[in-house]
Amino acid sequence: MSLRWRAVAPSVQDTLVTEGVYAYIRHPLYSGMILELTGLFLVIPTHTVLVACVLGLIWVMVQARLEEMDLAQRLPAYNEYIQRVPRFLPNVKRQ
Repeated sequence: MSLRWRAVAPSVQDTLVTEGVYAYIRHPLYSGMILELTGLFLVIPTHTVLVACVLGLIWVMVQARLEEMDLAQRLPAYNEYIQRVPRFLPNVKRQ
């Protein structure tokens, strides 16, 4: 991922975090960005903002997928994590 945008520089030893918010969604930062883009369009409902928001949503989805491909290669447990935890929105199940 050297040519891609990162929120944090990778550590030498990667560890899969599955606690806290990561127990409910795999990409909390991107989920926040999706919420922000949705809110922006609700506040300023113009064609220009709609196009910008759609492009932003596409970027978030592509970036999340690229990160997941990279993590699946580097962290063997990530494939199981993908099966268990949703990408952007938490499961709303009664326990």
